[in-house]
Amino acid sequence: MNWCEVTIQAGAATVRFHPSPDRFWTIEHIASHPLPDWTGLNSVTLTGPGAIWMYAYAAAHAAQAGVPTIRGVLADGQTALRQFPDAPSRSGESEALTERSSEDQLIHVITQTDHGGSSITLEADLPAGRSANAADIQSAMRSAETILRNTPPWQRCYLTGRGTVEMYASQSVAAVRSSASMVIVIAPRNGHIVVHGSDGGVVPRLLPEHSPSTDRGHLIGVIGDPNCGKSVFSHVLNLYRDQAGASGWRMDCDGQAPTPPWYLSGRERQPEVFEDLRRQQKRAWTDSMETHFTSQLQSLRRHFAVVVADLPGGDHRHNPPRRIPPGRERMLREIDQFIILQRHDHQTSEYWLDALNSHQLADRTAAIVTSKEPNTAPSLRRTADTDSQHWKGIATGLDRSRSASELCLAMEPAMDTLWDHLFPSSSLGKS
Repeated sequence: MNWCEVTIQAGAATVRFHPSPDRFWTIEHIASHPLPDWTGLNSVTLTGPGAIWMYAYAAAHAAQAGVPTIRGVLADGQTALRQFPDAPSRSGESEALTERSSEDQLIHVITQTDHGGSSITLEADLPAGRSANAADIQSAMRSAETILRNTPPWQRCYLTGRGTVEMYASQSVAAVRSSASMVIVIAPRNGHIVVHGSDGGVVPRLLPEHSPSTDRGHLIGVIGDPNCGKSVFSHVLNLYRDQAGASGWRMDCDGQAPTPPWYLSGRERQPEVFEDLRRQQKRAWTDSMETHFTSQLQSLRRHFAVVVADLPGGDHRHNPPRRIPPGRERMLREIDQFIILQRHDHQTSEYWLDALNSHQLADRTAAIVTSKEPNTAPSLRRTADTDSQHWKGIATGLDRSRSASELCLAMEPAMDTLWDHLFPSSSLGKS
């Protein structure tokens, strides 16, 4: 299976991205299977499960070919299409664009000069815990188009930040149409990826990284058996991290059955459709997955102060379950502190401590959270058996139907104490 399927009919191309058998396509594989020439097409539609840099690459490729209409389709295949920016017409005057114009602006700018000449960085800023809606996408499109219309052509245009595949695709289109010589996606999990270049070089390709923002970030792993609420809790912890002012990222490390944001948001509208889409994403664990996730955690550590890792729940086809299957310890050794999640009616923290201890990792356990009554009002309270090593608490309302912002607001008082336990003498602490 290749990384995408391209169908062309009556001057219109549809690009459907395919998931890799090992969850992630490599940049080298896609570069060796490039997209065809789209010169003369009237429209290109992008759809399917692809990484942000894959969408940016395909959108840039279409823009470079002069395709007038470039669209993206929602994750659930809804017929409503989102069109990316039309070709900008320059005003001839530059504007000061280093400040955000409003609290709701989702794209802002950092201008800089690097070793290769003038460059501009567009940073997406979708708030943590929030899913992009149609208005967000349109706002991002207008911002990128306005920024690039009112500034000179750049030798390099960098795209980074927290945003959806459509936000990245729209910025990529705007950059190519504004005559940027090179468009580079800064994907902390992968590196600096050239998705468009007028230098004749192969695209996509990796560039050397010059100045990661953090020497060594802190990795917090949320771990536990399946269906104990760890994915929901990891979203809450990541949103709290954002509100605490620490730079960071949340990474879903479950290569077999991930819980992506589009699933959590879409499940509220169409539960059956999105459950089926998630089932289609499931894959068998492979050794290359273990290597890939380990490498991505190492990369994220170089870029952020705090990374929240939603860790896999083990192999429960065996009796007793293999909570840390052979090879998984490579990924877990990257984690600085573990938070164990367990259900109130099925308490498994001792099993996890034993499994971690078999790899000399149990002493990295910082907290044990027991989830109960997921359908009741959300809450989190620290329990009396908290000790100097393990913060212990009981959480209610950890249900996927609730937003991270709702949960974080309800749990904030106890999250304050958990955060201070994780970072007792660090500038990252809130108190």
